[in-house]
Amino acid sequence: MFTSDKDFTPANVRKVTVRNNKRAVVDFQGKRIFKQRITSLCLIEIDPEKDKVELELYQAVTDYVSNFYDLASRHNDRIMMFLLLIYQRMVSSSSKAILLSLSRRLEKLQGIKSGIIELENKIEEIEEGTWDELSDKVAEDQLLYLERNIVSSNIIKDMHHLDMEIVQLKKD
Repeated sequence: MFTSDKDFTPANVRKVTVRNNKRAVVDFQGKRIFKQRITSLCLIEIDPEKDKVELELYQAVTDYVSNFYDLASRHNDRIMMFLLLIYQRMVSSSSKAILLSLSRRLEKLQGIKSGIIELENKIEEIEEGTWDELSDKVAEDQLLYLERNIVSSNIIKDMHHLDMEIVQLKKD
């Protein structure tokens, strides 16, 4: 059905799309696999004094996500945009999980920055003519490290944005 891009129309996609209702799924004996869930809203009062730390965390993560989502959007960096949406969702459900995730993100960014700085120092050595065979091996290893550890994010490739994100993560 999809031999070219023009064949990829909503009508053609509907022809091959199968929608299943989770509540209708049954096993081979006809028994429902998923139990029926009954949900209701429960309003939770927020006490600005008692919930101060949690509210500050939520606001700090929201600020971080807003700032870097806009930046990622300007760079058309969909991976970073998706990651930031996950952070925003995570802060709503688990402060421990968001702390762990953002701490890992900060650690990774600091490692990337260190690798970039080391690589820049090696480039300076090349320019100064102090390059030797050992330096060649170190540079190769560093390039491999960077290729493996730098996320495919467009905004991480800009040292200014990398520094901005590290500063904001340290602050939050």
